[in-house]
Amino acid sequence: MFGNPAAAVESPNEAALRTDVVARPVMPIGRVDGAVGSVVIEQRHDPVLVTDDDRERFAEEQQDALSQVEADLRRADADRTVALIDAYEASMQDLAGRYGTQYGERGSLGAQSFFQSIGLRLGMSPLRVARLLDTAVRLRDDLPAVWAAYLDGAAPWRAVELAADQAEGLDDEHLAAYDEQAAVAVVAAPASRLKAKLHTIRERLQDDTAGERSERTRAMRRVTIDHGHDGAATIAATGPAIPIVGFDQALTKAAIAARLREGETRSVGQLRFDIMMDLLVEGIKQQADPAWAGLRVPMRKGVIPAPIVTIPALAALGRTTEQARLVGYGPVSIEAAKELAGEAPSFLRVLTDPFTGVRIAMDRTTRKPPADMRRWVTLRDELCRFPGCNRPAHLCDLDHVQEWQDAGVTDIGNLVSLSRPHHLAKSVGLWDEELRENGSVDWRNPWGEVFTDPPSNPSDPAPPELVEPGPADPPGDDCPF
Repeated sequence: MFGNPAAAVESPNEAALRTDVVARPVMPIGRVDGAVGSVVIEQRHDPVLVTDDDRERFAEEQQDALSQVEADLRRADADRTVALIDAYEASMQDLAGRYGTQYGERGSLGAQSFFQSIGLRLGMSPLRVARLLDTAVRLRDDLPAVWAAYLDGAAPWRAVELAADQAEGLDDEHLAAYDEQAAVAVVAAPASRLKAKLHTIRERLQDDTAGERSERTRAMRRVTIDHGHDGAATIAATGPAIPIVGFDQALTKAAIAARLREGETRSVGQLRFDIMMDLLVEGIKQQADPAWAGLRVPMRKGVIPAPIVTIPALAALGRTTEQARLVGYGPVSIEAAKELAGEAPSFLRVLTDPFTGVRIAMDRTTRKPPADMRRWVTLRDELCRFPGCNRPAHLCDLDHVQEWQDAGVTDIGNLVSLSRPHHLAKSVGLWDEELRENGSVDWRNPWGEVFTDPPSNPSDPAPPELVEPGPADPPGDDCPF
């Protein structure tokens, strides 16, 4: 090996797996620092140090170590889930005693406050905490054999959660049989086949109730949005399979037909998306025509989509590389924002401090915020100001941090955007709220913990050469913007 061998200390594993590097002269190819010749690096594996058996044994040891870590994680995860149930039950008893029995119920503001607090503690969304709790309680109470496999570490959470999902809507008379068979499946079935296995168990137990269960599925129909990266988002429609599958097939046929047109360069996948967006964006603008066959919402009015995008003026001029921001989503490219701006019928100018990038305040004195103040607070906040809440500000209430009846004033220093559930939780006294001078909002929960929601991402400060006085700038000259 090159260098001083004594300068490095190897572990036994490193010594066992070491590859020696040696140098050997080859035919001269030129002159290097006055010497003729060259050096070629070659690798030599010493068969005395490492054998095939050694490598196999080492691989087995590492795999065993990984299995042990997984077993430890499963036990810790089960302990956490049991602790969550215990914490929830104790907290509900506490809130019922302090605020009234209605605040100790599962669907109450008290329960929502618990999920929000625990979510902030554990780094989860409140919905995830609620789902974790509800699933665990369902397993404990209705699927004891599956629950036991989880507590013993024989089955991971992802497996028993699937078992609970498949048991949703199952008639009580079939729960015991399903639990018995599912407890075997969550331990033995490969992860890639577990969902199909559990679904088969479920369907065989209640072949005669398919119609009823289909109606329950229809009642749970919904549309959800998932925010991705780099300006991407996913829209998912969950509901009865027949119309969705039919639409998917028709969408493919329409895309193939469009692909065959002369000059078309988009792929079928891209055309499927573009056709669907045409139907969604243009369709939502049109008032429903009662003459349409199979219309589900005949009295629907047309609505113009109006995404709100903040475009930093200096970025639009090419003076900074700051991205634009789509309210309710986050950063998007300046190019995409400019394209949208080109179609916008009007603009709202929002001035920012060129040194800090923080939006400049405006004063008002009335109780009900006027339209321009509401618009400004919406742009400032972007989202509900409760930590972790992603409801867009333009769909939120405007809340007086210091309540109006407690001498609170109506100005931007006392107004924040809050989703209705968080507004109600604050108004009934479950949470205390404080808007700080730096734009952060501090929240104190019923158990005295404080969580902070930082201000929405401010604009980047202007480049120094645009704001620092130069030789030609007269003293005290105001910034031109």
